[in-house]
Amino acid sequence: MIKGDQRRFAELFIGGRQAGDVVVFEKVCFKENIRVLQDPEAVYTICEDYKASASLDIKEAKEDIEERRLIKDLVRVLWGKHGIALIDIIPALQFAKIYIHR
Repeated sequence: MIKGDQRRFAELFIGGRQAGDVVVFEKVCFKENIRVLQDPEAVYTICEDYKASASLDIKEAKEDIEERRLIKDLVRVLWGKHGIALIDIIPALQFAKIYIHR
């Protein structure tokens, strides 16, 4: 799917997931995403990362929470000004509550 039409994939899954007129990437950044999607190794890595986030990452995160393995160093969380997550601040609050040892 990605290899067939990188631009369409990017429009559907990277830039087109937001409701309304929310713009996540500047045009130059969106073009760079399309350029990277033309590299088979990058596509492979993206797919592997996606699979991990849907399974292994969740499993490890739950284990970390259960074992109280929390972040003990200073952490800076960057939140995109135009990202969809800015609309729903709850994930940032959950991150702080669960993963940061105070």
